[in-house]
Amino acid sequence: MENANFKMKTSTLKAPFAWIGGKSKMAKEIVERMPEHSCYCEVFAGSLSVLYAKERPFAKYNEVVNDWNEDLINLHRIIQTRPQSLQIELNRMLSGRDFFLDSIHKEPRNNIEKAALYFYSIVHSFGGKRDNYAMCKKARSPKNIYKSFQVYAQRLKPVSIENLDFREFIKQYDSDSTFFYLDPPYVGTENYYK
Repeated sequence: MENANFKMKTSTLKAPFAWIGGKSKMAKEIVERMPEHSCYCEVFAGSLSVLYAKERPFAKYNEVVNDWNEDLINLHRIIQTRPQSLQIELNRMLSGRDFFLDSIHKEPRNNIEKAALYFYSIVHSFGGKRDNYAMCKKARSPKNIYKSFQVYAQRLKPVSIENLDFREFIKQYDSDSTFFYLDPPYVGTENYYK
């Protein structure tokens, strides 16, 4: 399968939210260094910066993303399957400390509201950690939660999304044609990911 001329094509699409330890600034370089493969597996999904930075090379190419964080996986699944519903739910929300605290403590009615509250709390917190409200400084514009998720839904349409322990995920998808991208939590910072 090794092809010396193989080069994974990159995309200009950026992840819709930041994530602790995310690779948004390095994603394109990571994609360009990937070896030839027909199945891409992102073991620790986070914001999917690397997935969004790569184009699907051909029709029979498989992509699978995974994370153990149920709230994060729910958000990715809602972006994938219900982008307009997520946008409508977010359009009902306002910016502010009280709304941020509600986004963390409110009991959601359904998975769409759960995804919207989770997205809101990531976007409005420092470093996406969801523990402190990130106030906007004079030089920074307000955090934008009012966006269309259609382009992300389109990119995620052919992607399988899993919610497994990384050990189980790797066992299930291991093959000669699989490329695993692993960017695990940094040692000593595991508690940041909640």
